[in-house]
Amino acid sequence: MKWQTEMRLCGSSLLDDRRFDALADALAELDEADDTVEDTDLTASLAEGWVIVAMVVTAADPADAIRKTVATVRAAIQKIGDSTPGWERITDLAPLAVRPADSEPIHA
Repeated sequence: MKWQTEMRLCGSSLLDDRRFDALADALAELDEADDTVEDTDLTASLAEGWVIVAMVVTAADPADAIRKTVATVRAAIQKIGDSTPGWERITDLAPLAVRPADSEPIHA
């Protein structure tokens, strides 16, 4: 099944155009190389230092979709040379959302 996921990240250092572009490129490469990940998109506020990574993930259930999203985002962050300390607790710290990809978005 396909799941739409979103993960919001706040960096511990300055998010500038160079780092944002590098992250976008790394995610695009991972998206291209993995047939279970598609339609990766980023939204960010460089001034406030946050990024939302959205993607469609093929997975058995929502928990597997979240695990795949977290692993893909972590791989992209490490690919650009940034670190991910405390990542084993990321699902406790980062806002994550998952819904069936063919459903309507939930607006708060």
